[in-house]
Amino acid sequence: MKRVPLLLACLAALLFAAAALPARGGPGTRTPPSTPSPLDSAREEMRVGRHWHATRILRGLGADTASDPALRLLLARAEAGWGNWAAVVTLVESAVRPGSRPGADELFLLGRALEESARNEDALEAYRAFLRAARPADGRRAVAMTRLARVALAAGRTRDAVETLGSVPASTGVVLSSWAALEGAELRARAGDTAAV
Repeated sequence: MKRVPLLLACLAALLFAAAALPARGGPGTRTPPSTPSPLDSAREEMRVGRHWHATRILRGLGADTASDPALRLLLARAEAGWGNWAAVVTLVESAVRPGSRPGADELFLLGRALEESARNEDALEAYRAFLRAARPADGRRAVAMTRLARVALAAGRTRDAVETLGSVPASTGVVLSSWAALEGAELRARAGDTAAV
């Protein structure tokens, strides 16, 4: 007789637990995770630093010939991530629509690619255009100014470089401008330009 109340208590606990479970297909049920799109996968690969793999995914999607400039710019960022600078120049230049001006993002990326490709005069122009296009609060401004100074030094434009380094805001770029000045002094010393050093 004592077993019956214990059995009834267990049965009641099971019924209570079953009632707390959500019904199939009703509110609170979990749906299986969806498979990410290839574009989402490429972005995730870039986020974790696997730029070459992101490039392969984006090229597989036809991003290099897409009519969407944003997609070509995303591919350019992926190419930059693993140092394919020639592809970055081509992609950024093709992402700018005829008759329109490139935005700050495109100009900064283009300046970096041109700098890495040793196209100093073109890089100077891209960085200057970035500084004109970027918002005053853009955190890349100090970096662009420092890079502009480095490119100017490499091009033998010491005066431009010194002026640019002098205008880097102290609050954001002291370390950057100090390293650029040191690097520039070393570069000009190797060139025999003691007055610039």
